[in-house]
Amino acid sequence: MISLSSFSRQLLQEAYDHYQKTNDSEFVILPKNPYYLIHVLNSVETLKDHGFIDNITSNLLNADSINIVPTEHMSFCITRAGIEYCRFQRDG
Repeated sequence: MISLSSFSRQLLQEAYDHYQKTNDSEFVILPKNPYYLIHVLNSVETLKDHGFIDNITSNLLNADSINIVPTEHMSFCITRAGIEYCRFQRDG
């Protein structure tokens, strides 16, 4: 079983919920506050390493390049593996 932090699971679930509602695998990050963004940056690497997300905007992989004001476009795509993980968590 893959172990994810609660925030990583929550972020992946948000991307999955978006996919379910829109049939669009791209999930746009809207930073709620600086702490949220820090958690996103930490989680993106883990989710990528597990193959749950791809097509990650470069600013999410290089925190030095993020401009908070004005907010830059930050996104990733949930993969088939990410979708299956969320389905398993829901049904499991």
